Amino acid sequence: MNTLNASGKTSITIDGSTLLNGDYSVSNNDLIISTDSDTTLIKNYFIDKPILESPQGATLTPNLVSSLSAFYSNDLLGFEDPKAIGEITVTDGPIVITRLGQKIELNQGEFIYLNDLVDVGTNTVGITFKDNTALSLEPGARWLLMNSTTIRNNQQQVE
Repeated sequence: MNTLNASGKTSITIDGSTLLNGDYSVSNNDLIISTDSDTTLIKNYFIDKPILESPQGATLTPNLVSSLSAFYSNDLLGFEDPKAIGEITVTDGPIVITRLGQKIELNQGEFIYLNDLVDVGTNTVGITFKDNTALSLEPGARWLLMNSTTIRNNQQQVE
């Protein structure tokens, strides 16, 4: 196990394979990134929330790390009363999403919400949004919508 300390840091560099392929979890204020061959513990990550980066240039923001690890504090939530942003319209099997720190299995016809982390696993998934745009995700994909842009009365709004 590799142990790093995030205290007082604005960024932390870790192995690119661990950064991009690891499974993220939380223990108190610590971040744990696990792969088949190793585990990295970043102590106090959720106190200072540094950017994670690889030597090759890949970067994960604190908001994305929080979503991947299912850690949510009030300052990271997109809203308090979630409204559906889309519907799973096509899938060849159940998918797992992480919503507000809980993993939930969804099927065709169920809704997704802002800040849901969608993990399609071995399935193919189609999502249709409220404005009828569509997104197709292939097996192995992970997807997160952190904000959305809508046009109302000829003015752009970020939600």
